[in-house]
Amino acid sequence: MPRPKKSTPSSENNEAVIGHVLLDNFINEDDLIPILTDQDTAKDITSRRYVLIEETRERKKQYFAQIVRGPLHTPEWGNVSEGLNTFPIVKGKEIDFVPSFNSYYLAKVLGEIVETEDGGKKSKKIQTAFTRPLPKSRVSYIPKDELISFLALVSSTEKPVGILANYGTDDPVPFHLDDRLINRQLGIFGSTGSGKSNTVIVVAETLIQRGWSVIIFDHSGEYYKMAEPSSEARLFLPFWRNLGIAPCGVEGAQFRGFLPVTDGRSDQKAIKFSVKSMDIPFLLIKAMMAPLSDAQNRVISRIHRDLGVKYDGLSSLIKEVQNIPESGNSGDLRHMSKPILLEKLEILKRMGIFDAAVISQNPGKPPLSLQIQPGNGGRVDYLSPELLIRRSTLNVIDLGNTGDQDTINIIGLSILQMLEIAKNKINSAYKDVKVAIFLEEAHTFFSKEHAGRPEFAEALTSMIKRIFKVGRKFWLNPIVISQQPADIPPGIMSQCVMRISHQLSDERDIQIVGRGSAKRFSDILPDLRKGECLITTPEILAPQIVRIRPAMAKKVDPQTDSFE
Repeated sequence: MPRPKKSTPSSENNEAVIGHVLLDNFINEDDLIPILTDQDTAKDITSRRYVLIEETRERKKQYFAQIVRGPLHTPEWGNVSEGLNTFPIVKGKEIDFVPSFNSYYLAKVLGEIVETEDGGKKSKKIQTAFTRPLPKSRVSYIPKDELISFLALVSSTEKPVGILANYGTDDPVPFHLDDRLINRQLGIFGSTGSGKSNTVIVVAETLIQRGWSVIIFDHSGEYYKMAEPSSEARLFLPFWRNLGIAPCGVEGAQFRGFLPVTDGRSDQKAIKFSVKSMDIPFLLIKAMMAPLSDAQNRVISRIHRDLGVKYDGLSSLIKEVQNIPESGNSGDLRHMSKPILLEKLEILKRMGIFDAAVISQNPGKPPLSLQIQPGNGGRVDYLSPELLIRRSTLNVIDLGNTGDQDTINIIGLSILQMLEIAKNKINSAYKDVKVAIFLEEAHTFFSKEHAGRPEFAEALTSMIKRIFKVGRKFWLNPIVISQQPADIPPGIMSQCVMRISHQLSDERDIQIVGRGSAKRFSDILPDLRKGECLITTPEILAPQIVRIRPAMAKKVDPQTDSFE
């Protein structure tokens, strides 16, 4: 077979031919096509690039494919192990020539390219390929505009979240996110130092620019300075700046930092908040009092039931237990140990997160939650939909100084429940505001091993499952973020239809993330460089290896930066 010439144009796209389809052997997989090229052309062939395969014989079919292996090199004549071929290689500098060789590589067919016509306008699309390219078919790279169309990538004039890593920076192929992709439910995974936090900021910046209300549960205090521009100027290389990526704080958004009332920091710009104990399911209140004796459990349950609509959380429970006569002679009252039961309730009160806010009693003014602004003199309030669900707003729930996992889970549960109630109504006042909730360290919410109490893990998992199922109809979208995806319950992981996976080294994590369409890419997950990720979603034709851009807003290093 004659060698392909780089100068030979393909009939359709004027791109240089980079090879021709070879004959198969019996070990070829059905969708893998062997392609032969010459040693000069092989130098420029890059793995994972997309190619057009054009038949030149009777059928004239075109195929969309991706290079998945090679190029591999073999002598032009004779066997690889023959001395004529190996001697010049082994002797190195003593013999300064290399025997003539051919190169071949394997491409995976992703579909057949067909022409369609709509209203007199012709276009190309990808459909399932039920045939394979014939030998001698020509192979060439695909122009960028056609590539974006074939892959069903988002085409936008907005700032991209990154570029396709396999296309380099000379002529980068941008990767954009739109509302449709986020509404498919997103998971962001990666080990420590893989670039996961940078990706969180990049996605948040993108959504804020698109008018979303963004809420971040910040476990480490990494995001509370996003109103400031990035201080990592060295990351903004010329090709990023050419794409409009330069240091910049969150633009066009009202940035708010929130601190739980238990946090002792005196940041005057932050909004301090508390949680209503009556909003926490009573079963979880009892779980935090555990262990309860059978008698204590029956007494406290009966008190809650008898209070009915008068139940207003811990204060009403404490009052009713205090009112129990010391000489109670019924079975439960005699065995419940009133002082111990009161102490368990007081311990919950001393956690400090419950019922610490003061709502304005002036009937002529709205609740304090509507008046509160950063720097409001240290007031404490309950969080509300009016405060959190606002267009182009970034809300960072800073949990960096909250070491108690029960407190973290209480905060997460109360906010998620409040958002679900506010959004999941057909006639909701907030139905037109798209809400994204970034759940950092999600395994600490959902995993019984990490959540502290299995009851909390079960309650949070059940709530997120419910939000995943119906929330996307109302544009309420949790974003699951974790360095330990294997510890996320299967019912949650299965709902993360779109996944951004950074470097992972644990075999369990790789197996969980590398399922479905990502399976044939799972072997690259341990080798991804910092900032690179594998993105999978049914909205795109194939998984993409993407180099995420640097975040324009500031990311805090909790080990070196202080809270000012």
